Amino acid sequence: MTNDFIKKIEALYQNNHRLKEFLEQELEELLKLLSLDSFSQDDIEHFKNIQQSIEHIKNNLLQADRMDSFSHIKKPISFGMLYPIKKERLFLQLLTELQELSLLYKTDIALFPIEGINLEAQTVEGTIISGLKVEKGITNIPKFIYNMTFHSQSGSVKKMRKLRRLEKVTVINPINRFNQSILFDIFSSILSKDQFLLHYNVFSPKTLMEFLNSYKGCLLLPEKGSARDKVLWINQLPDNENYYLLSSTNRSVECSEEELFRQIKKRIKAKKYMVLKPINPIKWMDTPLEIRVYLQKNGDGKWSVTDMIGKSEILAKESNLKHVAEKLEWTLDEISIQKKEKVIKDLTNVSTECCSLMDYYIPNIGTVTLDFLVDQDYKPYLFYVKGWETRSYLYSASMIDWKAYLSNAFHYLVYLYKNN
Repeated sequence: MTNDFIKKIEALYQNNHRLKEFLEQELEELLKLLSLDSFSQDDIEHFKNIQQSIEHIKNNLLQADRMDSFSHIKKPISFGMLYPIKKERLFLQLLTELQELSLLYKTDIALFPIEGINLEAQTVEGTIISGLKVEKGITNIPKFIYNMTFHSQSGSVKKMRKLRRLEKVTVINPINRFNQSILFDIFSSILSKDQFLLHYNVFSPKTLMEFLNSYKGCLLLPEKGSARDKVLWINQLPDNENYYLLSSTNRSVECSEEELFRQIKKRIKAKKYMVLKPINPIKWMDTPLEIRVYLQKNGDGKWSVTDMIGKSEILAKESNLKHVAEKLEWTLDEISIQKKEKVIKDLTNVSTECCSLMDYYIPNIGTVTLDFLVDQDYKPYLFYVKGWETRSYLYSASMIDWKAYLSNAFHYLVYLYKNN
């Protein structure tokens, strides 16, 4: 940000302050007029206009007070963290961690939601962290921004798209939700059939029957998103091969082969789905064990595993078992899994390979989470990928690793800054 631009901001601030004082004087005079005991005929005729003027002035004063409550930072800020505005706990966690990082690197950090970005003015409105000092503020759009949220509203999606296109602004993890079938196509170039990648295809009547004929069942996952109530299991009934059990996290129904596709379409509507080969997964707490691997680029700019957890989320059918998570080492010990070291090594290698491949197709990715199932032979299979985790699974499993997760994101921004 140039000195001229800074001077313009300061001038706008001073003009805003003078305008506020002028409006307060005008409002005071109008209120005095309205406090008179009697009105002339002309006063009565214009009474409504006076009331409307007062309302306009009050609205302008509210805007002026709001602007006046923000500090206008007089020096450029290079680093920004974009967080979901409704995640208050995440905001507080970020605030504490970023204060330490601000002290460590002796730099200011802007923490703001997508709603705080003003593309026309090239500014952001949010929380400015200067070591232990924290204040609300309006500053320039930082040169390096880490996005920690999903954008589903059309206005937010458009704003993020424009933000990414700004000259000299780098947004890390601009997309945190991916099309799963496209990613599986990418990964299949390095992961051969049945090697860490389940047989898959785009859902259609033809592919559905192919999977049912080959595997007597399948798993249906949305191409985008992974809401638990949208995941479907299909299993052929053992006593009647022409009937199937169609299950989700909240209900099951038996139906014939002729009824099956209609029942599925009734649930998924127009959304696109993937069909995956079913496996007999290792269970934890009587529900399929889902393993999440967190990979990040940190201070050296290279992919590394931040942590692995065992969790119950996407495939959990019992409500009391959802959102449970703990460190993977503890989970594997609980279920007495054999070859624990080999499982962790396989998860590390395949996850790192996948993220390295994503670099070629998806620019500016800094954090990826990968979900795996493990079969009875202790072989992990990838079944879902996303970017930054907005839920609190890692926080529940290990607060220390959660702090490292937040810190690594900022370390990577500093790496980019130094190597720009």
